[in-house]
Formats: sequence, C-alpha cells, structure tokens
Amino acid sequence: MKVPPYERTPYDSKEKWEKVFKKLPKDTLSIFIFDSDTLAKYSWDRIRSDYNILKRYDLSLKDLETQNWTISYP
Repeated sequence: MKVPPYERTPYDSKEKWEKVFKKLPKDTLSIFIFDSDTLAKYSWDRIRSDYNILKRYDLSLKDLETQNWTISYP
C-alpha cells in the first residue's frame, strides 16, 4: 500500500485483528516501510538481500491497541 507523505491511509482486515494475530508465527506483526523509488528500481530479491528498508515496526496486538491502531512514520 502506498501512502503519500503527511497523509493517513486506513487499512483494515476482513478478519478481526485478534484472529489475524493468532495466525502469525509469533505474537508480532512486522510492518516494513520502503521508499517507493527503491521498489521501482530494484528487484524484490535485491531489496531483501540488502535489507533496503526505511523503517521496520514489530508490533503486538497490545502495541497497536496502545497506539490507537496508528503507525506513524517517521
């Protein structure tokens, strides 16, 4: 999902978030922030191997609830 700078974009799941978290290998959801130019320029294999990300968030269900379901970058 592409989110322009200084904008909010809601994202919801068709399933309840509690159920989504139960399906995860751990109790943590990882969210990665990428530069759109990086995604356009490099292959996914290269992005992964170089770990070319701007930010990574590892959030539990409780973390998201505490943050009022909001993730801000930067």
